Amino acid sequence: MTTKQIRVLIEPYHTLVTSMNYSPCQMNLDLGEWNHAAAMRHAHWMCHQVLDKIDLLDQLADINGLMFPEELSEHEKVQRWIGWIQGLMACGGHFTVNEEREHVRKAKAS
Repeated sequence: MTTKQIRVLIEPYHTLVTSMNYSPCQMNLDLGEWNHAAAMRHAHWMCHQVLDKIDLLDQLADINGLMFPEELSEHEKVQRWIGWIQGLMACGGHFTVNEEREHVRKAKAS
């Protein structure tokens, strides 16, 4: 996916956690303090991280014109993080699998 498509894909998740007033907060995954609110705060934090990373990738692409291996690694990381966010949203009952598919279709068409 391009960074433009990633922006379109992340938008419904970012909008949801923002509208639910969950403050972005990185959670310690080892502490066992996970509950719905903690997962949504973490998802909000991850949305911000994804947006920051794709902003950086856009800036580097403007300078380099190409992606270097470390930039490809960041792009792959963004893809994994989106999958994690989607999983949190589906497990939390916020989006169905069909709605998730539609988000991806919309992003790929953009």
